[in-house]
Amino acid sequence: MAESGTRSADDDTSDAAPDTDEETSATRGADDGAAGSAPEPAADPPADPPAAPSPGDGDRSNPAPGDRPSALRALRQWHSGLGTSNRLALYGLVCAVLAYVTPIGQAVYDRVSPESAMAFLVEQADSPCFADYILTPGNERLRGVMWSADQRQFPRWQKEGKAVHANRLQVGVNARGNGEKAVAIRDISISVVSRGKPVRGAYFEGGKCGADGRDLPEYLVVDLDTLPLKQDVPVTYLQHSELQKDARKTAKALGDPITLPHDITQDGVYSFFLTGRTKRFDCEWVATITWWDGEKEHKDRIDNDGRPFRVSASAT
Repeated sequence: MAESGTRSADDDTSDAAPDTDEETSATRGADDGAAGSAPEPAADPPADPPAAPSPGDGDRSNPAPGDRPSALRALRQWHSGLGTSNRLALYGLVCAVLAYVTPIGQAVYDRVSPESAMAFLVEQADSPCFADYILTPGNERLRGVMWSADQRQFPRWQKEGKAVHANRLQVGVNARGNGEKAVAIRDISISVVSRGKPVRGAYFEGGKCGADGRDLPEYLVVDLDTLPLKQDVPVTYLQHSELQKDARKTAKALGDPITLPHDITQDGVYSFFLTGRTKRFDCEWVATITWWDGEKEHKDRIDNDGRPFRVSASAT
């Protein structure tokens, strides 16, 4: 979860912990070096060697399963099983409650300026439950840890060029009224900022998990291949163009299409999904939300923590 200025990812997390075999080898090398020295006479019995770290899910700060309270473990399992839309709804509820309880809670949800009448919370769907990936050459080993990886690993791998979203990229947005008056979202436009050859690499196919039935948020699905470069394409075009007919059909199958204008009352929340997809290119894209506060019009960019969203067609 990340705020947008609109921002969306936590890039400061580290990759999975080193394999146990490497650390064990290092420990064995140190022991062998010690064995080459003559023992001191009448030395105390050698202390027990440090226990080798046990393999886990990459989070070495976690206690052993037996040490963790069962309630906490159950909570984490429940959260990881939630669909993206359900997590967005949960985050929106938590932030709304915190805003009433403490000023810090309000600051968590506020975007750039605490005086803004609109706040956005953006979450890129990185979980393999909702995304396929291209693993770039030399990073095929990630295939074996994709399902067990901490969710914070995916933004790091993407930033380092190890993994790229394949074929489609889904972004969840919560727009929240943050002032004393109602506001209205007037437009959501999509801009393709770059387009290149598809990324080469090993294809990893994810799958649906943790969600049943139709999701509540509204949807906008966009075929990026047909859009002009570096131009904001408004939702009115996307919802009527013949070139976007198949994308609209997909959005309708997922849930209700986005309907604008949409009024948001004070502390009200409007949740929706943006999905960019490609069959031919490596695309970078952003969204722009145009909204009205009763006095003037505002525009906010929706992106991946300051960088464009990126998705590539899987090379054949």
